[in-house]
Amino acid sequence: FELEPESEDELGSLCQDLEQMRCRLKDNAEEKIKFDRENKELISNISHDLKTPLTSMISYIGLLKREKTVNPKIEEYVDVLDKKTQRLKILMEDLIEVSKINSGNFHIQPEQMDYQEFQQQVQGEFFEQLESRGLEIVSSMPKERVYIRADGRALWRVMENLYGNIVKYAL
Repeated sequence: FELEPESEDELGSLCQDLEQMRCRLKDNAEEKIKFDRENKELISNISHDLKTPLTSMISYIGLLKREKTVNPKIEEYVDVLDKKTQRLKILMEDLIEVSKINSGNFHIQPEQMDYQEFQQQVQGEFFEQLESRGLEIVSSMPKERVYIRADGRALWRVMENLYGNIVKYAL
């Protein structure tokens, strides 16, 4: 709907200003929708284009790890490549997750979980990394079982990021 002032008085001027603001807001909203759509498409294309060679790299690194070599330096290099490609894979998954969240296509699937068991799994996964940095896990858990309702996959990502930052940045 459009406001059309009938006179050149103060009210008419206010109506014109409001109409101009309405038009600018409408244009901005349309631009944002277009930008969001283009952004989603760009992220989707980039992640697809990167995923294919990354999958090949991971496969070939797996094959190299199975080969027996006499040179320990080569094994060390292959291990570094393996760790870096796994890290790149995680970053790609993060990019896809962010894209899903931003587009509203991220759905959580909550389920009942034993929190203590979950926390022990997370700590077990990061034990060696924490130990190598001289970090010790100090936790306090109740004696009785604690159950939570959460999406295990999403919560795992949160804990993985948290513990990863602890490994990198804790003193």
